Amino acid sequence: MKLWEKIREVIMGWPDIIEKPSQFGSPHGYYTNGVGFCHFHGENELDIKLSRKLQKKFLDNKRVLQNPYSDENILVRFDVENDADWAVSIVKLAYEEVKK
Repeated sequence: MKLWEKIREVIMGWPDIIEKPSQFGSPHGYYTNGVGFCHFHGENELDIKLSRKLQKKFLDNKRVLQNPYSDENILVRFDVENDADWAVSIVKLAYEEVKK
């Protein structure tokens, strides 16, 4: 199983998740409460909607970039198993923000 598929499997295990194409063209967008909170860019990058306060905790990491098209989103790169687990932890924060 590819890393992105493992991440997808974890996300789909959370309550009230809907997977559908994102408004940005990704076939794998994730929504809860009618709000999209992340989607994949290919097999090694997630685009995650996160408050600026939480973004600041991650932007110093070389695997994280500010999305150049949206200041509400960060791009998180994952290439190995540990990266994927770390990416899931960030997606979980985004999910919890949307669930509030």
